[in-house]
Amino acid sequence: MKQRYGLFKVLIGGMSWKSSLIGIFPVLLLTMNLGLSAQNEALSASDAVMIIDTQHYSHTFSDVRNYRIFLPPDYQENQKQRYPVIYFFHGWAQRYFGEWADGYSDYEKGDDNGGDNIAAFVARRDVIVVKIDGWNQFPGEDLNLSPFNIGKDRSFRQFPIYFREFVTYVDDTYRTLPDRAHRAISGLSMGGFMSFWIGGKYPDLVSGIGNFCGSLEMITGPTEFSVYYNHMDMYDNYHGIDVRFHYGTRDRLRYYHYDFLKIWPQVMDNFQYHVYDADHVTCGLGDMFEFLWENFEKPPVKPDSWDHIDVYPNFKVWDYDIASDRTQAGFTRLENVNIRGFKSSIRSFLPDGELMSHVNLTIKTPPIYVPDNPYVVMDLNVSRNQIHKDTLLSDAEGRLKIHLNGDEHHIGINKKNDLPNISINSVKVKNMNWATTKTDVVLTVSLINKGLSDARNLELTLNSFQDYVKIKKGEVSLDRVVAEGINSSTADFTVLVTEDSIEMVRFQLLVQDQNSSKWIEDFELKFRKDEPAIERFVIADGGHYTVVHGGVDSITGTVGVGNGDGIANPGESLVLLVESGGKYYRTDAYSSDPHLNPYGVYQRIPDSWAEYDHIGGGPRYTVPMIASDCPASKKIEFWVEYWLPNNPEHIIKRGRIEVEVQGEEDQTAPVFRWLSVTNDKNIQVKLNDGTKVEDVRLTMIPDSVASTKRYLSWTTPEEFSVTLHDDGKDGDKCADDNVFSARIKGKAAYFYKTEITSQDALGNKSTVLYEKPVYLQNTR
Repeated sequence: MKQRYGLFKVLIGGMSWKSSLIGIFPVLLLTMNLGLSAQNEALSASDAVMIIDTQHYSHTFSDVRNYRIFLPPDYQENQKQRYPVIYFFHGWAQRYFGEWADGYSDYEKGDDNGGDNIAAFVARRDVIVVKIDGWNQFPGEDLNLSPFNIGKDRSFRQFPIYFREFVTYVDDTYRTLPDRAHRAISGLSMGGFMSFWIGGKYPDLVSGIGNFCGSLEMITGPTEFSVYYNHMDMYDNYHGIDVRFHYGTRDRLRYYHYDFLKIWPQVMDNFQYHVYDADHVTCGLGDMFEFLWENFEKPPVKPDSWDHIDVYPNFKVWDYDIASDRTQAGFTRLENVNIRGFKSSIRSFLPDGELMSHVNLTIKTPPIYVPDNPYVVMDLNVSRNQIHKDTLLSDAEGRLKIHLNGDEHHIGINKKNDLPNISINSVKVKNMNWATTKTDVVLTVSLINKGLSDARNLELTLNSFQDYVKIKKGEVSLDRVVAEGINSSTADFTVLVTEDSIEMVRFQLLVQDQNSSKWIEDFELKFRKDEPAIERFVIADGGHYTVVHGGVDSITGTVGVGNGDGIANPGESLVLLVESGGKYYRTDAYSSDPHLNPYGVYQRIPDSWAEYDHIGGGPRYTVPMIASDCPASKKIEFWVEYWLPNNPEHIIKRGRIEVEVQGEEDQTAPVFRWLSVTNDKNIQVKLNDGTKVEDVRLTMIPDSVASTKRYLSWTTPEEFSVTLHDDGKDGDKCADDNVFSARIKGKAAYFYKTEITSQDALGNKSTVLYEKPVYLQNTR
């Protein structure tokens, strides 16, 4: 008579029973249900599922980590069978074993979730489900109910990095089908956020993603330079993955889900969502897992061309190895990656934040090239209109290593005398300030040739696969796209979006030359409804204001940068404040006017509503800078957005604001952004200005208070000054990026106060005292 095992981890007298299951598992925390054979035969199919609580040692965390695994009823009997795996991430106030207390969503076994639970699914499908423990607690800390090290409670634990290690461990320990085609990821609430994040980070590890009522925005990434990570911006990460989303009609996060679903369904054909009559729970769990099961039976293949965005400075994806020296919050972005090249950039935020030119980037390809063979690498740096061609030798495995920086680079990888290699350089709206719904929009598409020979007699065809998009002019002919050229070939198309509710559209461009070579590339474009003008607003240019913060709170202080007279002047940085209900709301202000944000400046600042709605999202506000050469009486039109609280809802308000620039001369001094000391004795300072910054000088003042440390003694050094430069030499990583650098030499180790003096080309001068003590290593 076959022996069946029970389901639950139990604690008796504060101690766990420990058992080894046929010698193949680590320590198992479970109670064996050793009843009579007749009773065993009466167990339901789901009761026969083995639910095992156990643990393993993680090298990533240097810690023992718990997990719960659901094994199919016949796992012990069919020793030759292997199984696909669904990894599950639990939600807030939960752990691998379930709820902390009387919870909001039970979904393990028995009657949980109305019988629609994990054990019930494993009983009817030959699949393994593993629940990861998001425990992020340290000894001596207050109870932390937020899992996975996301949100405001941060530590060094990086669960996305741990996931790759954990997958390897599970494949080595259990009889899994150890490939991406038979691996999926799912999660609830904060675990749903994790399923989207980790699934998008590892398209080479998983082929299916399921998200129940997931949070859409959280603080994530390296502890010392975290980012606000919003899934609405990350749709390009899911090439080659099938994705599904569930939420309930009474889910308290549903208003964020409404925003999210205005974007993803419009730009992803591998995404589906379903709404259930439910609260914040694992609604439709069986439906979701069945979707993942069907994905196992017919998994999506690796795409020929793909995109990827990552918050970590170093990462691997599809066997590409990416490394950088980034130590500030940002996003590394790869686009249109295939055997003939890619596009790369590093930005402060998505989709169009400041380029981080001062960051060094190295991309090592997979072994997809002929070993020990020369390749001509064409580097078209469109940020600076620079072209660099070099011949690289692949290594013995057939890999290439390409060194870049954070600028926007189009990289072509060519054999000698290779054919053209066409890709999209940029897409701009030609006939208006921004793409507007229900209006004919002319798009100017700029092409770039990363190959070694010109492309001739090209036929361009623009497509969209949505009924609400009308391509009114979709075919254009071009005589030639030259090799080693930037912005030399453009084509105009006309499109019409017929519905005001549409906010993002994906287009596809097909290019074919006289040799029948074809290039197909997608791009997305944001559309905006024609909103009315806003009459009640204030131009904050350095004045003192009380503004709404965090949804319902307020802060008072200096807003914007300038003379504070409420009038836009050249060189000033503005925050447009909309007055509503007697309060000022900061706005996310957009304009395509060329007299804004010179030298790549672009500031967008998050205003978290986490303390108000306890979800994690919130609006942003921008600080557009007016260029010094902006002519007097110039009128600049902005499209603005701001949020109003209406618990649990947030109301998104939009409109147009016209700002007239007055005054003929920039009188605003450079604006200090950040300071960094690198481990190669290099000090960096980032500045913004409406014109060129010409002189930057640091005065290092010994800080005896900060240097008073127990067990340390040192001689107080003298004050000294150093001039910083932005010429790409002697420690400065990139010329003309407004990051000024200098190597510190011949100075004693000490903590210093730092005074930053800067002057622009118009003579505007500022002196700022850096708020933190700066430690310098001994360079004598």
